[in-house]
Amino acid sequence: MSPEARFQGLKVVVLIVSVAGGIALFYFTFRAREGVPNLTVAFGWNFFYLLAHFAAFLWLPTLGVKLAPELYFGATFCATLPVIVSSFGPARERIWGRVQWSLKEGWVTFILAAAICFAFHWAYVRFYELLAHARLPHMRISDHVREMKLISWWLPYVVYAILGPVTEEICSRGYQFDALRKRISGRATIVVTALAFALFHMNWRHFPLHFVAGLILGWLRWRSGSLRIPILFHALNNGLFVWFVKV
Repeated sequence: MSPEARFQGLKVVVLIVSVAGGIALFYFTFRAREGVPNLTVAFGWNFFYLLAHFAAFLWLPTLGVKLAPELYFGATFCATLPVIVSSFGPARERIWGRVQWSLKEGWVTFILAAAICFAFHWAYVRFYELLAHARLPHMRISDHVREMKLISWWLPYVVYAILGPVTEEICSRGYQFDALRKRISGRATIVVTALAFALFHMNWRHFPLHFVAGLILGWLRWRSGSLRIPILFHALNNGLFVWFVKV
């Protein structure tokens, strides 16, 4: 089989898996509307998303195949849309409810969270370079963002600054947070969801960065009582990341 034929076959497989995963996620969505524990939806989506990332960034490259940016966008859309739709079900008020603080308190808290996040990032990069005597490697998605920018400047922003953050926050600081909060304390919930968030990104060199970001996002969710603030914080962070990736 020629490389081109093999590539076309893999594209078909990825599309079939994406569509099947989307159908399964819609099933989870309707079950959630019927009152099934939201934790099932959150971890069901995480499992599907992890498999997709494993295929896109680890398995396919070992076969000499790169997932086309347009195909990755389609797979991401299939994976995220059902979760976003599910958030407007019974959990709508808890997830999209009003922020429980004043405008002034919100700005101060948001700026403080951003300062802590960027300060830790700077300190960790310096610590890694001092310890490893090498620069901290770029995240794997940097190359993918660069390829998307070559096709269209807005494509990586839709994937990484809108679809990704909104869906990840609905699952992590929405469904998982609410389900765990019924079983353990607020502080423990923040730590557990941050740990799951860091493991979810499958990058041990950047694990501390993702873990601290998860702690900050969980804290914002806890303090504000709404998912709007962590979604905004996550989206801005990812948007800046996409902005600084050079073509």
